[in-house]
Amino acid sequence: MDLGAFETACRTHAPRAAVVGAITGRTAKGTVDDLPGLRHVLDAAGVERAHLHADSAVGGDDDTISGSLDALSPFFL
Repeated sequence: MDLGAFETACRTHAPRAAVVGAITGRTAKGTVDDLPGLRHVLDAAGVERAHLHADSAVGGDDDTISGSLDALSPFFL
């Protein structure tokens, strides 16, 4: 995900709630969105309520995302 475009969209619509779908592994590509970066943009843009859903396709790499999930732990209630 393009974090710059995401930030622009968040700032345009803040403080509305946001639902964000992130990719944590794509079949044969290994694409992984920057989960801590997405959370930072939501906070910096002033989005008051957000749900960040991270999912992967067949072949998603659990080892690749484990560090990202650990970095997000302060944001989970």
